[in-house]
Amino acid sequence: MQRYIINRLLAMIVTLVGVTIIVFLLVRLIPGTIIDIMLGTEALTSYETIESLRAYFGLDQPIHIQYFNWIRRVVVGDFGTSWRAGMPVLEFIFSRLPVSL
Repeated sequence: MQRYIINRLLAMIVTLVGVTIIVFLLVRLIPGTIIDIMLGTEALTSYETIESLRAYFGLDQPIHIQYFNWIRRVVVGDFGTSWRAGMPVLEFIFSRLPVSL
């Protein structure tokens, strides 16, 4: 019985890691970035401004480093700040949770 539980837990961990990789890659494969959305298509900004925003959001790092930074924050419950609402995402989720339940 104990061996069965250990096998199931290991399978669950592998599945969770696989799902996080898939979710991360799906978000990254969407055309455009947060910078494109924030600035819009008609933005007249300098290359330096765009590069500083890429550095701020960590988009200038390799994809595996972006993943590990993302998963590290998700594990501790830091979902970041919504650039649209201007509030922490976790706080935003909890404020909407009673209606969803």
